[in-house]
Amino acid sequence: MSKYTKLESAEEKAVAYRKLRWSAETMAAVAPELDRTKNPLLPDESDDEINQLHKQYQGTAIRILVHQFDASQDPLPTGGFVQLRWNGSLVGAAFRYQTPIPPRSFPLELDLPPECTITKGTYELSYRINHGGNTGAPVETLIINIDTDFPQALKPTVPVTEITKDYLDANGFVPVTCPLSGDSRIGDVIRAWYGKSESDPDKVLIGTQSLTNPVAAPVFELTEALLGTEEGMHEIWVDHCDRKGNQSPSSDKLQINVVLTLAPTLTAPDVPLFEDDGVINLIDAQTPSGVGVGIIDEYRNFVAGRDYLKIVWDGVEQVEKLIDRFPFFIDVPFRDVYNGVAYQEDVPVSLQVRRGDRLHPDSPLTKLVKKDLRKPGPIDPEKPGPPDDFLPLVIAHGAESFENNRIYGVDEGQPVSVTTPLYEGAQKDERLQLVWNGIEVSEPDGGVYYVQGDEGEGFKVTFSVAWSFVESQGNNKSTPLYYRAHDAVSDNYAVSGTQSVYVYIHDTLISDPVIQHLDPDFDNLNCNSLRPGLDGKMAVVVFIPPNPGFKDKAIHLDYQAYSDPDGVVELQIRGSVDYTISEQESIDGCYIYFPYRVFDETGSRFGAIRYSVVLDGHLSISERHFVRVLMREGDGSSCNFTPSP
Repeated sequence: MSKYTKLESAEEKAVAYRKLRWSAETMAAVAPELDRTKNPLLPDESDDEINQLHKQYQGTAIRILVHQFDASQDPLPTGGFVQLRWNGSLVGAAFRYQTPIPPRSFPLELDLPPECTITKGTYELSYRINHGGNTGAPVETLIINIDTDFPQALKPTVPVTEITKDYLDANGFVPVTCPLSGDSRIGDVIRAWYGKSESDPDKVLIGTQSLTNPVAAPVFELTEALLGTEEGMHEIWVDHCDRKGNQSPSSDKLQINVVLTLAPTLTAPDVPLFEDDGVINLIDAQTPSGVGVGIIDEYRNFVAGRDYLKIVWDGVEQVEKLIDRFPFFIDVPFRDVYNGVAYQEDVPVSLQVRRGDRLHPDSPLTKLVKKDLRKPGPIDPEKPGPPDDFLPLVIAHGAESFENNRIYGVDEGQPVSVTTPLYEGAQKDERLQLVWNGIEVSEPDGGVYYVQGDEGEGFKVTFSVAWSFVESQGNNKSTPLYYRAHDAVSDNYAVSGTQSVYVYIHDTLISDPVIQHLDPDFDNLNCNSLRPGLDGKMAVVVFIPPNPGFKDKAIHLDYQAYSDPDGVVELQIRGSVDYTISEQESIDGCYIYFPYRVFDETGSRFGAIRYSVVLDGHLSISERHFVRVLMREGDGSSCNFTPSP
């Protein structure tokens, strides 16, 4: 039989308190929350799901905070652990504890694994309390939404089909409207862009707007400053990023033409070498720099730094160049002038100016020019001559000495024979003209031969040069001899290479002139070679070596410009200086100043100076000093006599 012990009054009170306490309804533990300092949830918006996790935290370890729960304060030491639940599944490492847990240890820190947040969806986050093996404690749940879908970016619109300066002057800017799709939300960020293309490194951001109304399409202002100075076809596009960080690709591109300047007023191209005589002949085409095609006078609405000249010769496009001065030309090389045809009366030559991506005018301006490049022998487009390699050199010999390319006084009184094999393919009525020391030998003096057309293979042309002509040219240690083969139907001619002939027919040979102050690096006669003369004007200095026989003698200096590096093709640029040698100068040598003008006319070509003097009644001629002439600055202008340091 059971025996009951009556409780004391104090004990009865304690039991009554415990009954009262445990009679209360059990409260669930507070839901976990994300650490706001490390990975906060986004603030809620009225048009979006709650508790959105930003893209930058998706797929990363998320720091979760667990606040104090009742069992954590159990005064009797009790072991347990806390582990996160994700949609009901236990995930991540557990936090082990021993009660009572000091209040300052809260909140507990646990990490939600990265793989939990990589997939779009709505998730429940909570945790399980395992308190001494008991796991029934209720825990509140935190809803988390993960969105991985980016919003749709729609093609922008503008109210014009072409952006012009007139429109900008009238309106100040071009409004760029960015339509919104149905999935736009508050907080979405819209960016508008302008450029040649999306990959253009110089593209500009027109503007950025964050949506406060997901229905009203944002409008951006594309100003003249943002447009810059580049004309032509451009693109406008937008991209769209929602508040969760989901970035859309760029929208479809709006193509639009930009015209910020007035169109240039142009005329058909200028071709000076054609316009001077109505034909581009062989010498014109053989100009080393090429046949110039371009614009002589500055045209209306010229824009410095942006206008490029585009020339097309007979269908062959030339390399365009920035127009930086007037007159302005593009040089067409011989191969393009020839273009496989020697004679044509209607060669199309066209001109346009490119500004940005746009060509002005829309259709090229064309001029028809005549070309006549017919000459004896073949045409090599890469080696147009002169000289023409297919022409054999001449050989000269006197009547008595009969030593090749050497003429002496013993040959006096009889013709000098100058021979050359007749070139292959010679045609009837082609004319060979001998040139002696730069002087054409006339037909009466034996310097002309007409092709008969019936010369046999191996035939040699012989020029019988009158002694009177040879004597008039005087001594010369290196007399240049060559001939021109003139065409039978055109005014063109081929030029042979030069043969150097030693001529010593008088008792006196003279030394050669020396052009002074050639460039030490390039060995050419350039702007730095010039010196002020006694009159203060710039000149080229020529040294005449000492010769006692020159005392009180008048010497005559000749300058001749050439278009070719062999000094064969003479230009119509010549000059001369007369000077009388003093007694002291005949001992020391003298310096003669040759005026700059003819060298400036030569520009960037070739030139030579020689001199002549009459000694003992006989004319003596020096050998020429042949040089590369470069009297043009880097911008193509004449010499600047106050160069930059």
